[in-house]
Amino acid sequence: MSQSQNRTLVYLQLILVIVILALVMIQIMTDGSVLEIFLSTSALLVMFSAVTMIYCQINPEDTGIGPWRRYSLLLFFAMILGFVGDLAMPGVLLFPTDITLINGILYFGIGHVFYLYALRDRSPLFIDRDRSHGIRTNNLIVWVISIIVIIILFQLTVYNPAEQIMSFGALGYGILLITALAFAMTKWFDDYPIFFKLAIILGFLLFFISDWAIAYKSFQDSTFLAGTAFVGVTYSLGQLLIQSSTLLGLKGAKTG
Repeated sequence: MSQSQNRTLVYLQLILVIVILALVMIQIMTDGSVLEIFLSTSALLVMFSAVTMIYCQINPEDTGIGPWRRYSLLLFFAMILGFVGDLAMPGVLLFPTDITLINGILYFGIGHVFYLYALRDRSPLFIDRDRSHGIRTNNLIVWVISIIVIIILFQLTVYNPAEQIMSFGALGYGILLITALAFAMTKWFDDYPIFFKLAIILGFLLFFISDWAIAYKSFQDSTFLAGTAFVGVTYSLGQLLIQSSTLLGLKGAKTG
């Protein structure tokens, strides 16, 4: 791929980031009251992810970019599912059920499976065959602590006996969320650029906070954060950071 083509894609990525951030500001100024603004932000995040994925796919395998091909592809699939989830949560898309929360949990849950595969693509999660003992102890400890945290948080802030089945469905999704965040944090132990590590940790943290706020609002207090753009802003910024992690991980890569 020529340098000029690379530059074109990089400029397009920069333009998309600027527009996404502008839409996030509009979300804040309108208190998140305009659904079309939020959905436009999500759609542009898909475009940003697609451009990043294309950038990685069309560069030669033997360059520094090549090893990030599958990671960028998995992030792209996850972002598509995130966008579909964004359509499902407000009821724009009523599939496969007529209950928006169930649909949202389904799409975002599958999306997080792709995120977990992407994180595993960068470095092993639990088992490292290159190590003599095989187990990545630090990762296991971080994950176990995270599971304990989500169970406590669920019991204190989400669980509603009147909606027991839905509550435990939310717990299952919460375990996926916290697992992705936990394994994002474990990348701190690996040899990656500092901004890559910060992007995925902060990105998944914001994603988690956003979805926790939705769960609390759904099961405990329907007026929680009403009239604010908190959920949309934390989610949008979280996804932007996660989707930017490919480019930040490419720091110093040879483009050929």
